[in-house]
Amino acid sequence: MPVIHNPAWEAIAKAYVLESLTKSAAYLHGFPQNASKDPGYIATHAGKIFAKDVVRARVNELQAQKDRIADKEFGIDALYVLRRLVDVHQMDIGDILDENDYVLPVKQWPKVWRQCVSAFEVDDGGKLTIGQLKKIKWPDQVRILDMIGKHVHVNAFKEVQEIQGPGGGPLRVISSDMSAKEAAAAYAATLDD
Repeated sequence: MPVIHNPAWEAIAKAYVLESLTKSAAYLHGFPQNASKDPGYIATHAGKIFAKDVVRARVNELQAQKDRIADKEFGIDALYVLRRLVDVHQMDIGDILDENDYVLPVKQWPKVWRQCVSAFEVDDGGKLTIGQLKKIKWPDQVRILDMIGKHVHVNAFKEVQEIQGPGGGPLRVISSDMSAKEAAAAYAATLDD
C-alpha cells in the first residue's frame, strides 16, 4: 500500500509503528495542535483514526516492513528475544569462577556474561593498575523471568476467561451467518433465560 494521502494519518501510522507509541501518543504526531486537549478527547479521536481501513492497512504494512527488516538485517524476531532472555536468566555465577572460587579474567567469561554484566567494581588499591574484582552486578533475574513469562510465545501470565451461557450452559451466539428467522429465534431464547 502506498503512503496515505492524508499527511496527518500517515504521520500517525508511522509514529505508532516505528516509535512503538500508544495510539493516543501517535495521534499527536498527526495533530500536535491537540496536545492540550483532554486525554479522553485524544483517545476518542485516535480510536476513530485507527478504525479507518486505510490507516489499519498502512499500520499493518509498516509493521510487516519493520518485522522483515529486523529479521533480515539483524536476525531479530520473537524467538531470538526469547532465546536471549533465557540465556540471561540461566546465567550462573559458577561460569565465571575458577576451581578455587576466584573470578576468571573477563576474557575467559562466557559471552552472555560479557554482554550482560551491567557493572563491576575493581579494588585497585588507589593505583591506576589492574586490581582485584570486588563487586559484579548482573541482570535482575526476577525481572528477566517476568519478561520471559510475558513473551508472546510463553504467555505464562495470560488470563483465561471462560464465558458460559445461562445456567452454565453453552453460549448462544447470534451471527451474520444466521438467517433472520434463526437470529430472531436465538434472540427470543435469550429473553426466556
